[in-house]
Amino acid sequence: RSHSSSTDSDSNSESSSGTDSGSDSSSSTDSSSSSSSTSPATLSDLEALQYVASNPDLIDVFGTNINAAKNHYLNNGYLEGRSVTDFSPNDYLNNNPDLAAYFGSNIEGAIKHYITSGYREGRSFRNMSSKRLIHSSSSSNTFKKIEIINKTNLDSITYKSLSDIEALNYLATHDDLGKLFGNDIESAKSHYENHEKYEGRILDDFDEWGYLASNHDLVNVLGTDSTESIKQYISYGISGSRLTDGFNTEAFWNKNVDLSNTFVDDKKLATKHYVEYGFNEGRLF
Repeated sequence: RSHSSSTDSDSNSESSSGTDSGSDSSSSTDSSSSSSSTSPATLSDLEALQYVASNPDLIDVFGTNINAAKNHYLNNGYLEGRSVTDFSPNDYLNNNPDLAAYFGSNIEGAIKHYITSGYREGRSFRNMSSKRLIHSSSSSNTFKKIEIINKTNLDSITYKSLSDIEALNYLATHDDLGKLFGNDIESAKSHYENHEKYEGRILDDFDEWGYLASNHDLVNVLGTDSTESIKQYISYGISGSRLTDGFNTEAFWNKNVDLSNTFVDDKKLATKHYVEYGFNEGRLF
């Protein structure tokens, strides 16, 4: 009886041990599975380059350093939810025919070009097959409308050369171009003629009068010279994050009833009047 009890005890012990072992194994498997499900896969060389191109802040840091990009994604980028595929090399080539002719189907070369040159040149990698802004004139106002165009017709679009003031407004409208070209008018004209039709950029959406009205120190220095205000914004306003929309026309009208009746709802004209006359007259807003 004693021997039988010992046997049963051994058997139970073995069974319990086996069960615990199985439990530990299962737990280990679950843990391993959970760990593997949250660990990112190492990027391929091509994916690493695309990762850098998809995150502009990494371009200046890593350039085309593939190993550094891989390490950053594993240690930081994955947890931060950064995209690996936001940059589209195919759209980049489609939007830039000169590069398509040079690189052909060399996707790696196209990605490297964007990282080393295209990003700073303001080249687009978005699918811009659909929209561009058309500037049309009516009897008293200039307005813009969206025209839908087919990608296949883009190459047939030609533009007349921009005037100097149009080139400055083009630079001021797009901070990336302002930072890239400064007040280089000829570079702005060239960019507009060679890239705008693929990128769908707006020609002029900069409010020079609003910029002056929003920055009283500039009115003291530049007066009513709207052209110099555009140049100032490109040279210093962009980097200084100066406001262009700090002038409150509604408040200006409310405090200056005589002008509200004169300008009705023409905000741009009211802003211009403030810079030309209202500021020196001490009118408030």
